[in-house]
Amino acid sequence: MTDDKKNPLGPTGSRVQANLARIREARGLTKKELSARVGDLGRQIPPLGISRIEAGARRVDADDLVALALALNVSPLALLLPHSGTDTIQLTAGVGASFDDTWGWASGDCPLDDEGHRGDDRQREDYERQSLPPAEWYTRRHPAGQAVGRLKDGVRQLVNMGVEAVHEDAEDDQFARRLRAVRYAVERLPDEVDRLEADHADAVRFREEAPQRARANGGS
Repeated sequence: MTDDKKNPLGPTGSRVQANLARIREARGLTKKELSARVGDLGRQIPPLGISRIEAGARRVDADDLVALALALNVSPLALLLPHSGTDTIQLTAGVGASFDDTWGWASGDCPLDDEGHRGDDRQREDYERQSLPPAEWYTRRHPAGQAVGRLKDGVRQLVNMGVEAVHEDAEDDQFARRLRAVRYAVERLPDEVDRLEADHADAVRFREEAPQRARANGGS
């Protein structure tokens, strides 16, 4: 319980408190209805418990968080992280990061150091290896996956710059550079797809030739 003054809510707990109320209301759910949904999922949080969470008087543990996210049909990150903003996001009392880096870190896209700064490429591989399922890690490390990642990052930057240009002076030169980078990534992507096709054809051929290799080596 957060009314224990020795262990008050931190910045993440406060965000969960606010996000829960915001998303519940956006879904048009009463506290009683949300409690019933959570109960149907096998996690008991009475309506009073929902009220206490939203008031900051009850902590949300990991099991509560997952059940609430399922009941609200959102990612757990939607409860843990800010929905919008440009200011520094406090992750702990002593560590803050930018909005984009916070979401990138939580989504498995970029490492953060212990001061909240984006990690370098040397840290990235180990970060992704330990943060992602093996199949996703392999996809991201594959040249085709890296090409898609560069394209995705570039498009995100262009979209954000376009939104910002409505509210402030646009940095035309920077936009033009990023636009060229995105176009280059688009041009490169078919080559990587062709390489995937060629690798698959080689694998099929290797499998089909396996009996011949076995006979040549004296096998059955």
